[in-house]
Amino acid sequence: MLFETIQLQFQGIERIEQTVAALRSSGVGVFRIACTPALALGVLPQVLEVFTKAWPNVHSNVQTLGSRAIREGLRQGMYDVAVTNNLLDGSEFLSQVVHSSEAVCVMSLDHALAARAVIDASDLQRHPLISLEHGDALEAELRKVLADMGLTISPAIETIYYATICAFAAQGLGLGVVNPYMAAVFKERLAIRRFTPLITVKTYVTFARFSPASELAERFVEALNSRMQSSEWTTPFTPREPNRRRSHDASIDRTT
Repeated sequence: MLFETIQLQFQGIERIEQTVAALRSSGVGVFRIACTPALALGVLPQVLEVFTKAWPNVHSNVQTLGSRAIREGLRQGMYDVAVTNNLLDGSEFLSQVVHSSEAVCVMSLDHALAARAVIDASDLQRHPLISLEHGDALEAELRKVLADMGLTISPAIETIYYATICAFAAQGLGLGVVNPYMAAVFKERLAIRRFTPLITVKTYVTFARFSPASELAERFVEALNSRMQSSEWTTPFTPREPNRRRSHDASIDRTT
């Protein structure tokens, strides 16, 4: 406990030193962003391209973390804004949905199912599944979908990053069900198909309630909102099959 307390003190001192250095060099300061890995790779580069052009003197500090670490960091005032696919609920947070899309199924370009427009959850019984470990909202909803259908599927490979799922799927190691933001990063190497039953994937921007959003944070959210409307993610990849869909939501939106 003492070690953790001292560590937090040193982290606080380090943040002060970073802020002072940034003020010396730019005169504006540091904008601190926490983001989950999938969004950091799939969405944030385009958002920062717009944001940094509008605010060229701002020093951006981006931390790519899991949702649990982001939650604790926001509580401790370490970040100005967080971007996640998991809702950080609780009275100490202010969250809003900036985008809603749907999970997709990914596989190698020469996979036996690549000619199909839509992959059904039952198909996961007949082909190796690459999945995340427990703790992610989409993964939890996928497990619920399988349980509701009476399917018992043991993943052939488990990992902790969607990027790893996509890389393994591209290599022909199996199927993966991932968010469309990460799938788009690998679109030249993967066959990306709709997945049924539908699993909704929401993207949230979150602030600590005790730390009101700054003007920089508001401009960042504007850039994020603008970029998230890209059809690259709004309409994932293949024609719909409306009669086969049953809706499942990858997160509970308690902000509406």
